[in-house]
This record gives sequence, C-alpha cells and structure tokens, in this order.
Amino acid sequence: MNAHLPGVFLLSGTILTDGTVLEDAVLAVVGDRIAYAGPRANFDPLSLPGLEEVDLPPGTLLLPGLVDLHCHGAAGGDFPGGDPASARTAVEFLHASGTTTLLASPGHGSPRRPTPGRGGPAGPRR
Repeated sequence: MNAHLPGVFLLSGTILTDGTVLEDAVLAVVGDRIAYAGPRANFDPLSLPGLEEVDLPPGTLLLPGLVDLHCHGAAGGDFPGGDPASARTAVEFLHASGTTTLLASPGHGSPRRPTPGRGGPAGPRR
C-alpha cells in the first residue's frame, strides 16, 4: 500500500473492528492515517477530494489500525517497571504514532537456566 501514500485512497471489503464484523464496508486512508472505517452506505466519497479506490480481491478482510501484540514500551516509557506515568508515556507515544491497540508485556521474558557446560541459555524452565 505504500505506493499510494501520501494520497487519499479507499479500500473495500469486510471490516473486523472492536469485535464487530461489517460486511460491505470501506476503509478510507489519508496519507498514513485512517479517515473512515465503517459501512459503505455511511461513507460520503465527496468528503475526501482526490479519493482513489484500490482494487482488492473479493472477500478481503480489513483490520484497521496497527495492533502491537508484544510491547514493552516506547519513547522512554515502559510497562515492566509498573509505573503508571511511564506506561502512560509509552501509550501516548504509540497512539500518536498510529498504534490503535496494544498488549502490554510487563515481563522481561521467561526464566532460563544455563546450558550445561556453556553457561548460556537453554530455554524456559519446565
């Protein structure tokens, strides 16, 4: 899709958002931001001058937004420390950067035991 940036384009398909499936839906993108995601019937194409519709295969499923499923933090803020202000710093930066959903990863990884004779990691304890 980067070939279309920084223009204004429209994607059509089924949208899955907030646990809701929207058939016959559209996703309008302006530059690197989502301008509209919802039912085609509620979208006014005249609201976005220069709109280009991008052909996608039939049955395309659109998942608007960037979902980060493993996030320890960003912009100097983190989740592992347990400090709400630090977590807020990370969330605000990520949201401003386009992340719409994230799963905070509060740990630094699973405990590991040394590899016999090497002193290196051997994998998670069982």
